[in-house]
Amino acid sequence: MKVLVTGGAGFIGSHLVDKLINEGYKVAVIDDLSNGNLDFINKKAQFVEADIISQNFFQVFTKLNPKIVFHLAAQSSINKSLKNPSLDIEVNLIATQKLLDLSKSTNVDKFIFASSSAVYKPADLLPLKEDAPKEPISLYGVSKLCSEYLIRNFYKLYNLPCFSLRLANVYGPRQDSGAEGGVVAIFLHNVLSEKISKIHGNGKQTRDFIYVSDVIGAFMKSLEKEVVGEFNIGTAKETSINDLIEILSRIANSKIDRAYTSLPYPEVQRSALAYDKFRQSTGWNPKVNLEEGLSITYDYFKNL
Repeated sequence: MKVLVTGGAGFIGSHLVDKLINEGYKVAVIDDLSNGNLDFINKKAQFVEADIISQNFFQVFTKLNPKIVFHLAAQSSINKSLKNPSLDIEVNLIATQKLLDLSKSTNVDKFIFASSSAVYKPADLLPLKEDAPKEPISLYGVSKLCSEYLIRNFYKLYNLPCFSLRLANVYGPRQDSGAEGGVVAIFLHNVLSEKISKIHGNGKQTRDFIYVSDVIGAFMKSLEKEVVGEFNIGTAKETSINDLIEILSRIANSKIDRAYTSLPYPEVQRSALAYDKFRQSTGWNPKVNLEEGLSITYDYFKNL
């Protein structure tokens, strides 16, 4: 069975490709390498350098003829979305529509989408469940939520089995220290380079940090189980940015110098995702606690 992973040269996608190949699947990767890294791609995977919004993507997809589609390719930069919102919509929403159309016409067995906690309305009652109000404050969140609606509609109209996994803040080896959301990688790069870490706001904002292998486990469960819908993938635990810095300082046995700056754009102040629905549907649970995952990630960056 051939599995396609869009964005398979990226941080999460490359880990997913490794796991799929280890489990015996035949894997194809599509990535335009705008954010991905060629070195991350498993040598046993079939790699096609292509843009999912290009005119020839139809030919690329039909030639690969996958039976399972993992759609992870996305434009996640807030700065880019503010400067060019049309591109954000084209990459994150219209490309999803194209992939769904192609999946329907080529009789794909299952479509699995990497969504985000960014779809939710900011809230104080945490952890958030899947039925919590949706009111994204970023264009990225808007495009992810609209993609979810498209995916749900395709399931209802064409009975295409679909998963949308709303990921919390994923961290781990291969995370890009230049990415806006890669706060763990950014802080580790700074401590190893003896640079000051900039913290937007007062550092009291919280995030639900989940280790990449747990996310890959969730993707594999979505492949194996006969369930559909939208599911949170998180740990249900909040960690403030200030606390994250302290944990990393302890792991690195080094003080992390920090500078607090004003917020460049609005952001969610508190975030944590309940995962009861996915656990009850698939048996999945996060296995790696924060300190353990951060230690593994620190060792990775230290040895680069």
